Amino acid sequence: MKEILKTDKFEDRREHERMAVRWPITILTDKGSVKGEAKNLCATGLYIECGRRLLLHDTFPIYIGVDKASVFIRGKVIWLRMDNGNEEFPSYGMGISFRM
Repeated sequence: MKEILKTDKFEDRREHERMAVRWPITILTDKGSVKGEAKNLCATGLYIECGRRLLLHDTFPIYIGVDKASVFIRGKVIWLRMDNGNEEFPSYGMGISFRM
């Protein structure tokens, strides 16, 4: 079996293991609610995708799930990027850190 060598360039520097998910989310902002989807989860946060760009370093209430099955968390946007959307229907990916 071939050994894979890790270098600083390719090493995964994440502290916590990620788990792939597909959960509906609703983010509450001053300008109304934003629907999106959680794509992965770890012990300290989520990766989400939605159609509105949230502000970097802002903290938002987030509901994960639907109706009575929802879980409420608070999350801070720690990074963001434009994903596979287009000008008419933009899509933003964001790293969310759990907050108390």
